[in-house]
Amino acid sequence: MRTLLIITLTLALLATPFLLFGELGANQLAAWREHPPSRTTIAWATFALLASDIVLPVPSGPVATFAGAQLGWPLSTVVAWAGMTVGCVAAFAAAKRWGPPLAERLSSPAELTAARGLAETQGVGVLLATRPIPILAEAAVLTLGLLGAPWRKFLPTVAGANLVIAAFYAIVGEQAAEREWLLPTLFVVAALPLPIAWLVRRQRAPLSRRG
Repeated sequence: MRTLLIITLTLALLATPFLLFGELGANQLAAWREHPPSRTTIAWATFALLASDIVLPVPSGPVATFAGAQLGWPLSTVVAWAGMTVGCVAAFAAAKRWGPPLAERLSSPAELTAARGLAETQGVGVLLATRPIPILAEAAVLTLGLLGAPWRKFLPTVAGANLVIAAFYAIVGEQAAEREWLLPTLFVVAALPLPIAWLVRRQRAPLSRRG
């Protein structure tokens, strides 16, 4: 499952400095935290990463959490929300315009099939169920575009869902930084979609068998 692969790679990336360099990696991370890039640089990088999520397998949870630790929750919420929403709008518009060929290039057939099953039963509500789940969240946006969901339903739903998620991760990141728990918190946030993805797929399985 691509979702599991993305989460595994994210966890591996977070652990790499410590597995490879031990205390040196920890010292380098501490030095970076003492002299981080400017807030403007971090804000633009966060926006760019989250806006490109439909093209690149960007784990939005760790990115938004890290932004919360560096920018504080109010600014991080705005930046992460804007990035996620721009990415969703671009993907939805592209799927409506160019259809299945583009959607299949941007997402796997399995994820599109899973998202389609949810979309056919929940409509735009599928966005609420899948927003925290890497890969499946993007597939849900593409699928709604393919199914011709109207903008007036899609836009407020995805904007509202993204706002809740962005605020949650921003607050978690800020609190983790204040307590010096940022690294373990990033691990937890990266792994969090696993049980959510399992529950979504488990709920969908009976529908697939009936279909």
